[in-house]
Amino acid sequence: MCEEPMLREGDRVYAVCDGPVGNKSISMGDTGTIVVVLEAGYGVRWDHAVTSGNSLNGRCDMGYGWYVFKNEIGLVIQDETDEAEPATDEELMCFLYDKEA
Repeated sequence: MCEEPMLREGDRVYAVCDGPVGNKSISMGDTGTIVVVLEAGYGVRWDHAVTSGNSLNGRCDMGYGWYVFKNEIGLVIQDETDEAEPATDEELMCFLYDKEA
């Protein structure tokens, strides 16, 4: 069974839908960095200021932070120039087809 990737502070993410948690200034594909990890979601410092954005309790610049649910963001896949471990076949199948290899 495919498990959701465990996201951590510092991970680069993107919005998988328009208007996560009702913020219409965040569009699908917009990117940011996780600065707060919560049980139900994440605090993301978006790469652009967002309407009614906050500072995520002082964790980022005022106006750039917004809390989102886990299912509203995805992990930005690093390119081959980064020093990341390559994904396994099973991880790729889960990511691409939401099913096991």
